[in-house]
Amino acid sequence: MSPQELKALKPFRRRSTKNLYPGDVYTADGHKFDAEVINPLTGKPYRPEITTVLDVATRRVVGVSVGEAESAIGVLDALRDAVRECMFSIFYVDNGSGFANDTVREVVDRLGGTMTHSLPYNSQARGLSERGHQTIWVRAAKKLTSYIGADMDKHAGTKVHRVGRKQLRLTGKSQLIPEFGVFMAGMEQEIVIYNSTPHRGLAKTRDPVSGIVRHMTPDEAWRAAIAEGWEPMCASSVMVESLMRPQVSRTTRRGEIAWAGNTYFMADLTPLHGQEIRIAYDVRDASQVWAYTQEGELIGAAQLDGNSTDYMPLTMVELAREKREKGQYKRAVDKLEVLTGHRVEMIAPTTAPSAVLPDEERAAVMGYAREMVAQQATFAIPNNDVERYRVWKKLDKRQAAGEQLSEAEARWWKGYSTHPDLIYQRELMEGFEKHAG
Repeated sequence: MSPQELKALKPFRRRSTKNLYPGDVYTADGHKFDAEVINPLTGKPYRPEITTVLDVATRRVVGVSVGEAESAIGVLDALRDAVRECMFSIFYVDNGSGFANDTVREVVDRLGGTMTHSLPYNSQARGLSERGHQTIWVRAAKKLTSYIGADMDKHAGTKVHRVGRKQLRLTGKSQLIPEFGVFMAGMEQEIVIYNSTPHRGLAKTRDPVSGIVRHMTPDEAWRAAIAEGWEPMCASSVMVESLMRPQVSRTTRRGEIAWAGNTYFMADLTPLHGQEIRIAYDVRDASQVWAYTQEGELIGAAQLDGNSTDYMPLTMVELAREKREKGQYKRAVDKLEVLTGHRVEMIAPTTAPSAVLPDEERAAVMGYAREMVAQQATFAIPNNDVERYRVWKKLDKRQAAGEQLSEAEARWWKGYSTHPDLIYQRELMEGFEKHAG
């Protein structure tokens, strides 16, 4: 067993939260949802990343956001919800890329809080977040037919996967994979249910309806703290939005500010030509930025230059999505190169051939395509290693005898010749034949 596995069997120190008030410590973590939903941007199935912020004292969910991957944007969205409920003193998180970055640290610092990271490979220290994922999101995922968790029956999961994809391909919708709006509505309902369900980590109380002694719900624990004299430190929505905007330093040039590939202009910046100021930006809105002096005094909002009417600015969300897509393309190409042993290049999509080719050339192209399809239909690749080895052996003998292979046969024969499965089967068969002889 590794040191990380052994740690689960060793004695540990329990952390008591009895002396904490709401807002003293917020903890947050990201969770890849264990069921598929329809991506509202692409229309394809995907597993959303849910970032949840919990109040440690009451176990109450105070903030949540949904994204495609763990990122600073998702963390800031969840934290924005949380500080609307109450400001926090400590923000206790792990060392994931969505939390351990300058953008989140800068926002937490301006909110007046302290960010604390747990030690690597020490998820037990953040047991509240880990348990919250199981209680809220894993249970919620199991209610959906698109659930693909580790304990899902393999054959049932494969069948759902195939049927769901087929429905999407034929109709553009699937009865097995929920739409994003349905998922969001269900997510909100799960949070309400969790916050109003007794939590065994909280103190006990007598149920006002049944009279039975039970544990408090997170909502009841929050209200109990208020009844004891605690008051949540709330800020106005305008101040919250201002505090939640990340800030960076930039130098002005003739009333302009350059940021994220865009140029913003404000006349009040003209006297500050060549000086360094701080700008705050909204990760979901690229139409303006807010300029501040180094001392923190607001100068005003600089607008995106409106002279170029055809220019459409990219927000931080869109830039992050574009970067993620490029990474996905690169990983797909790398995987294909490993599988085939050949160099693979991505070709940018162009106008369809049928729209630009003359009739004669288009007919020739379509004839060639039909011929290729016919060749593919007559040559089928077996499903198991032994049969694939036998087919490859036959093709190899035909190739050695000078017989002409079809294009599909030749391509597979050449590509499979270096495959590890073939090498293993060849050594196995040749060894068996030698031993039998």
